[in-house]
Amino acid sequence: MVAYIEQQTGLRFEIKCYPWSRTVALGTAGKGAILGLSKTEERDLIFEFSEPLYGVDTILVTKRGQEFPFESLSDLKGIRIGMQAGFKLNDTFEAAKRSYLDIDEDAGNTTSRVKKLLAGRVDAILIGGGQEGLFQVLRNDAILAARSKEFVALPRPLARNEFYLAFPKSMEIGEALHHINAAIRRGKQSGEFARIIGRHSPHDVIYEKAPVLSP
Repeated sequence: MVAYIEQQTGLRFEIKCYPWSRTVALGTAGKGAILGLSKTEERDLIFEFSEPLYGVDTILVTKRGQEFPFESLSDLKGIRIGMQAGFKLNDTFEAAKRSYLDIDEDAGNTTSRVKKLLAGRVDAILIGGGQEGLFQVLRNDAILAARSKEFVALPRPLARNEFYLAFPKSMEIGEALHHINAAIRRGKQSGEFARIIGRHSPHDVIYEKAPVLSP
């Protein structure tokens, strides 16, 4: 996506990849833009957001035979949930985290959290990218692939989120953001973004290492 935006706008970015929590910290400190950041009220105060790049489902995954009813966040009371440190789903979820959810946050990758679920250290985990995000994690690890039938995604996604290119306001991106947004619209209308997402799962952007962009 960044290469497409560069091609369409003539802008150039230096790209460095870091673990997600460090990416967010660097962006918040004004050290660079973040590819694949969701919006919250808190982040709106810090970042200028592009038009949405893509949307994905965040799902709850548990061990088969240990499924539980889930229709609303209140159904998650008493359920220990593993998730990526620094990842913010939306304002409603953040409020529930502060109030009553039992969240186990860590800086590891999704594979390590699936193994934590397998060991019974959490009751469920969050995975981005919907069912394909889960399948990708299971395929890419020999232990998990051999035990893939032991995991199940709950039928109802936890959330449908849109993700953006976010520039710290201190960068004063200004007029360049209009050109970036125009490129994003062209990428969607032409189908190029859909092809890019098909080759590179958004799951990697959201839950593993993520790019920090510096003009």
